[in-house]
Parts: sequence; C-alpha cells; structure tokens
Amino acid sequence: MKKLAGIYLLVFMVLLTTSPVMGIDTCDLAADVAGKAYDKYNLDKAGGIRLFTKALDLCPDDPAYSYNLGIAYLMHKRPVEAVKYLDRAVTGRGDNPLWLNALSDALLQAGKPRYAALMAIRAGNIKKSPQSEDILARARFAEGNMSEGLEIISAALRKWPHSKELRKTHDENFDRYLAHYLILIKQGDTLRGLAGLSKVDFVVKGVEAYALALAGVDRLEESIEAIDKGLGRFGQSDKLLDLKKDVKRMIFDRMYTKFAKGQRKQALAEAKRYGDAHPNDMEAARVYNELFNAFINEAAANALPEPAKIAKYPSSFGESDLMLSDFKTGPSKEVKQSDLTIDIETNIPWGAVKKPDAIAVIIGNQRYSRQGQGIGDVSFAERDAKVMREYLLKVMGYSADNIIMEIDASLGKLNNIFGVAGRDGQLHNYVRQGKSDVFVYYVGHGAPGAQGTSAYLVPVDADVDYIANNGYDLDQLYKNISRLSAKSVTVVLDACFSGDSAAGPLFKNVSPAMLKAAGPVRDSGDAVVFAGAGQGQVCTWYNSKQHSMFTYFFLKGLGGEADLNKDKKVTTAEMKQYLAEEVPYMAQRKYNRKQEPQVKGPGDFVLVHLK
Repeated sequence: MKKLAGIYLLVFMVLLTTSPVMGIDTCDLAADVAGKAYDKYNLDKAGGIRLFTKALDLCPDDPAYSYNLGIAYLMHKRPVEAVKYLDRAVTGRGDNPLWLNALSDALLQAGKPRYAALMAIRAGNIKKSPQSEDILARARFAEGNMSEGLEIISAALRKWPHSKELRKTHDENFDRYLAHYLILIKQGDTLRGLAGLSKVDFVVKGVEAYALALAGVDRLEESIEAIDKGLGRFGQSDKLLDLKKDVKRMIFDRMYTKFAKGQRKQALAEAKRYGDAHPNDMEAARVYNELFNAFINEAAANALPEPAKIAKYPSSFGESDLMLSDFKTGPSKEVKQSDLTIDIETNIPWGAVKKPDAIAVIIGNQRYSRQGQGIGDVSFAERDAKVMREYLLKVMGYSADNIIMEIDASLGKLNNIFGVAGRDGQLHNYVRQGKSDVFVYYVGHGAPGAQGTSAYLVPVDADVDYIANNGYDLDQLYKNISRLSAKSVTVVLDACFSGDSAAGPLFKNVSPAMLKAAGPVRDSGDAVVFAGAGQGQVCTWYNSKQHSMFTYFFLKGLGGEADLNKDKKVTTAEMKQYLAEEVPYMAQRKYNRKQEPQVKGPGDFVLVHLK
C-alpha cells in the first residue's frame, strides 16, 4: 500500500495500513483519495472532509481513515462528529496514545469532560506526554475538580518546563482557580474562599494568594504562618520574603493604629505577644519599644504611620491579580516613633481674630458601604471633618456652639441642615443677618446627574442609580445659602462629580467614561467656592498623610503655608495659587492622576488672620 505524503503524516499523524477485509486495490485507492483530501482540506475544509469521508468508505476497516476524518472534523471545530470517528479509530487500535489523546480532546470540546479524562488517563498509562497531561488537567477543571486539575498541570509543567501549551493551560486555569475563591471571599464566604486558596500551596503563587487573602481579612498572624510554611517548602523565595516583610508591616501598623486610637493597652499586649513569639525579630522588638516608650511618656497621638504597602509582583495572570490588588496597599517607609503624628494635626496655630457670630457646617461622609448600595467608602472623610473642625476653632476663630457637624449624613440630615426647595433648614436658623460669616465644608462622594446638567452631594444612604431622587442637589445648596443674608459665605467641596472616585466607579451599571461629568463650581452667587478637583477629575486620597489630598493642603494653607506674602493673612487668591501648585503636583507624583482644584470668588477675601 502507498504511504501518504510526509507533510500529511505530520498534520494528521497517521500511517495507513492495509485492510485485511477490503480488497487491496480499494484500500490503495483510499490512500490516494486521502492524499487528495489533505490537499483539498488546506483550501476547502468542507471539500476536504467530503474526500476524507470517501476514503473511509473505500477502506472502512482501517482505523487510520476514521482517525483522519475525525481529526479533520476536530480541526474544523466540529467536536461531536470528531468524537464519532475518533472513537471508531480508537476502538480499532486502542493502544495508540496519540489517538487516545485526540479522542480525549474532542470529548472535552464536545462537553464531556468525564469521558475525556478517562481517555487521557488511558493514553497516559501507555505513555505520559505533555498532551495527555494537558488534556487531563483541562478535563478535571471542566468537571469542577479544580484542585486536582492544578496539581496535574503543575506536576506536568515541572516535568516538561519548556512546554508552551502546558504553561498556557497552567496560567489560565490557575487564574480561574484563584479568581473563583477570591470572589467567594469578596462575597462574604470567607471560610470556603480561604479553604480553596489553602489547597494551592504547592506553588509559590498559591502561597502568595493565600497569604494575601488572609491579610485582607485581617488574619495577619495566620498570613505569616502561611508564608513561613511556603518558605519551608520552596526555600528563600524572594517573593515570599518580600511578602512576609509587608505583612509584618501590616501587623505593626495595626498596633500603631490601635495605639493612636486610644487602645494603648491592647496595642502593647499585641506587640509584646508578637515579640515573644518571634524573639529573633529585631523589628518587632523595636516596635514594642517605641510603643512602650510612647505609653510611658504619655505620647498620645492622633495620627498613624503610613499603611503597609504590599509589593506588586510581575505576573502573567489576569483577573485574580486584579482582585488580589484589593488586598494590597503600597511601599511602607521605616516606621519611627515620630510617624505617630501627622504635621497638620500637631501644633495647629491660633488665629488672630475671634468670630463669635460665624456659623459652620461640616459634613464628613465616609461609610457608604454599610448601606449595601454598592458605593465604596471615602477613606479619611471622618478624619478630614474632625481636623477641619479643629482649624475652625483654633485658626479661624469659630465658636464650638456654632459648628453643625455630621458624620455619615443621610439625605434627611442634609435636608434638615441646608433646607429644601422653598423651606429653610438648620443653617438658616443659626445665621445672624449681616453679621455671620458662613463656612460650609463637605467631604464625601459627589455624583453627576443626567447628561452632566446637574450635580449632587451623595448621602450615605443614597442609591446613585437614582441620584436625582435621593441625592442633595448642588444647585439647591447654592440657592439656599444665597438666601442666608450672611456677611460672607465660603463653601469647600472635597468631592468630585465625575461618576468616578478614588474608591472606584459610583455607578454600578454605567462606565464613568460614558457619563457626562458635572462641574462643582456652579451658580453660587457671591459665595467663595473651593472645589477639590476639576470637571471630570477625581479627588485623590493622600494615604501617607491619612487625609484627602485636597483637604490636607487646604488645611496646611490655612495654617500659614498659603500666606505667600507673609502678611499674616491668607486670602482667596493666595489659597488658590497655593493649591494650584501643591495638589496637582503631588497627585501626579504619587498617583499619576490629574487633579486641579477649582476656586471662585474675590481674590482679596481673607479666609484667616494669623497671629
């Protein structure tokens, strides 16, 4: 019998044999037809398949022709037909691992992973190959047995480290595996999520993911244990060593945080317990000594050290890395005892003028996620609001009795304070006509209305998809304050109205890129208005300072940094110039983000008189 051309053998990987049943002339004819089928298939797949079918009809008892036709269907992405003919070929020559792998692949593509796994196992029992292990691993994944699938593909990759197909299957399915269990954790099913991640500690990336997930749910000591176990298995892995250093920093940051919030005994107890458990850890000893000395010296502090930053490791993965980034913050400097304070929160200067009739409203909306509307929290908003109150009292000369302050204000609270259309609110009742300077500070989310024609302050109980119904209209705010008959009005908005935020997009079903951003400085009458970002921009958080970027520099400016001509007064013009220099520069430098504060009002208006 004639053999087919070599190139055909390479593509379809068959060596035709003489049929014991059909006449030799017929099978010889089948071989010729099969050769023509290959040439035809390269140009016309349907025509090629018809010729392969004719070749099988001419020599039906030679399994090679069934294999040829099955492979043709498989390459034509017709797995059901491929299974029919490949199964017929395997039945005739069941000891051929190549054919068994082909049938296994076809079964997998036809949605029959259980049978695909059985064929791959048969092929591997005859001769293990990258192909048989790759198909078996993919079959296990398709069955839902992801742990076994990962073990198979990881072992195969160790045996054949240069196989691109094995690497591709490993990376894609490992990413799927991690993403599956990370989603469970995000949905609140922490136990199942962590249990799944704990099963992939046979690779460094699995140890990293499990340790990061533990850290993300504040099980930091367990995270360290997982990393140590991984180091014992894989040796001194640079990635795991770096991760251990970062998680340790998170543990120490938690101690500092508790100490700064007044939980000094608990923080000290944790520091001592950790140090006793790790007697050779010099950094743990240093942290304990710093906290102990601060406790002894009554070094009460309101600020915190910079949060720990987890290193961002290069990877070929996808969705799981994006999700793991939620458990990451960024590089932490060496913690010093002086880091327990933030500059704008210490040594706040005293102003030279008292304003007994001045009225202020401070709104700090931080905890949106508690409401279950899918809105992210605004980091540091409560801290921003509380420190702003201190500046109003000390630098600007306001009376504590004349400051209306709300943390996590609902729509009802905003209506009560500012009023609604046609009705005045609490602020109106506090103002002495012609005598009161009014200062309004809002930090929280803002949102655009339809087509960017309106803008809203976002109460913590809002549903942004219906923001026109349950947001506080910014135009209404300006209308209400214009009716106050106050001596002066200053509005400070640390919010963006683009539909995006530092916490992520506000709108669940609409991309921020499709929204028309609203401008924060609207028809505000004679009021002086400071807005944290321009139209379409995002207000950035200044993580190392534990404040919003805009509020941090606004307060720093009030404290004297914006007194550019050193005349002990900070005017609107000076504050505008100071913010325009500092905020865009630092937002770009630290976060590669464009943020340009907006200012409206007379430049000679004096915000503060300094001593």
